[in-house]
Amino acid sequence: MLMATWAAWPNLIIDCGREMYVPAAMEHGKALYRDLWYPYGPLAPVVNAALFHLFGISLNTFYFSGFIVFTGSALVLHGIALRFIPPIAALLCGIAFLVPGFQSWLFNSIAPYSCAATFGALFCLLTLLFLLRYLENAAAPNLSLAGMFAALAVVTKLEMAIPCVVGLTAAIFLKRDEQGCWRRLKRDVPALLPGLAIVCGIYGWLIHAYGLDFLIHANWMSFPGSYFMRRFGADWISQSGLRFIPGEVARLTFHASIGLMFWLAFALLLRKRYWLVAVACTALFLLAGPLARLLLPDPADLPVIDAPTVSTLSRRLVEELAFPQGMFLVVAGFACFLLFRAVRARETQPALMVTAAMALAFALRAMMEIHPWMYSLYSSSLLYLVFLCVLWRMIDRVTAKNEPRPRAVGIAVWFVVYGLVFARFISVLFQGLPWPLIHTPVGDVRATQDSVILVNQFLPELQAAKAKGERVLLLPELTGLYFIADVPSASRYELLTPGVLEPGKYTDIFLHDLELSPPDLILLSNRRTSEYGVDYFGLDYDRDVLDWIEHHYRVTGEIGHFERRGNAPLSALIYRRRVETPATLH
Repeated sequence: MLMATWAAWPNLIIDCGREMYVPAAMEHGKALYRDLWYPYGPLAPVVNAALFHLFGISLNTFYFSGFIVFTGSALVLHGIALRFIPPIAALLCGIAFLVPGFQSWLFNSIAPYSCAATFGALFCLLTLLFLLRYLENAAAPNLSLAGMFAALAVVTKLEMAIPCVVGLTAAIFLKRDEQGCWRRLKRDVPALLPGLAIVCGIYGWLIHAYGLDFLIHANWMSFPGSYFMRRFGADWISQSGLRFIPGEVARLTFHASIGLMFWLAFALLLRKRYWLVAVACTALFLLAGPLARLLLPDPADLPVIDAPTVSTLSRRLVEELAFPQGMFLVVAGFACFLLFRAVRARETQPALMVTAAMALAFALRAMMEIHPWMYSLYSSSLLYLVFLCVLWRMIDRVTAKNEPRPRAVGIAVWFVVYGLVFARFISVLFQGLPWPLIHTPVGDVRATQDSVILVNQFLPELQAAKAKGERVLLLPELTGLYFIADVPSASRYELLTPGVLEPGKYTDIFLHDLELSPPDLILLSNRRTSEYGVDYFGLDYDRDVLDWIEHHYRVTGEIGHFERRGNAPLSALIYRRRVETPATLH
């Protein structure tokens, strides 16, 4: 997968460019937070800056950094899965985690929208792994290591504190031993002090050095109380999945139930050893969509265009079978069942209960938008593992009356067929392989329409400005261009998407800094930010900044044909400082 999708991952315009530029600028001597705006904890850019120092500033270094972290997460997840499900199911769990991470989109795991998300996911998985070892053994180092990895997760991304704290708390209270709860707390809680010291030490130093107000209002845009969260946070969080709408919950529960019933019926067929019937039913579902597109007329030629087609229904069914959007609800129901068994039947399963609790806390942000893409790509790995545990228990109960050998064969066939369904579902993310590449001064990227325009039209402008020693400011978000051109931003804000620059105090500071050290060249792109509920820089947000630019600069040209509309090709206006004549000064 690495070779097949090589260099197709980064988005040089959105988010990913920040993850490349910030550590590169740190390697050139700029200080994180003070000289560089960064919305997450410090660990990921510090590690990437160290790798740039050791191996050179290039896209290949960035790619392999992401690949190593991603591989580590997959191996840790596989090690966790082997504790609960058979090896073939654990293999499917690992592959289902790996495959979507290589997709060519902003949300991937090699050059992601946020390295803090991939680093934090790895540390959360390591936290759970050592918590499971702690539950299996009484050795103190396991809990200490779990606490330290939890601390690293929090230093990477503050929101990782939620699953880590839930996992640590659940593990300590659910551990089985002869000692009472109070004595166990007195014995085990001190093992967490090294991790607590790491978190308090790092964030305490940052607050002492920069001040809490500066960190929250001029860096950590998703921190509670920040301008971004007050202005855009509710819609942004809701769109990413953290919402509870009764009608939607009922719909997702119904869809997930249909998927579970299908797999239950498939297991019953295998129990009766109706191998051919089971395989034929699965093949029908897998091939219904392609056959419908081949044999039936185009939907546009049908009398009722809006009616669901066989192809559409087949695709939706495959989605619900392989990776149901209501997976969070399935796992939540399973967690309630485990809790009920623990209370009523005194039948506790500490390892599985801790895993389910941590999975739900980890995936809470994407609760209603569970897919193998977007934000849930980084937070649904444990949720998917527990979902496979549900399926495994279901198939195990159904085949329990068979002899051991046929039972093992039936389970293997069941998971192999499940793997084929998942492959059919996920294949749409990789249509068009191999993807064409375009060369940049720091490495290769996928030759999308935007990246070709960026490299062939935008890059020469920056290279010419660099040769003249001019300072450049890119607005609102072309951060990857700083990286590939090896040009520093003229401001500590390497991007100005909605909510980054708080009106009032920090906007005044930003404009004052520009007046003291004005950029020679400003490129204002037509980047549309509709995902935040507002569209264009200077019109729908940050109007004061564009007014200042229009007062001190004039348009001297454009790259492409500049227009603000949906799906317009990437373009930009070129601003240069107005020349002040003696008459103007008078």
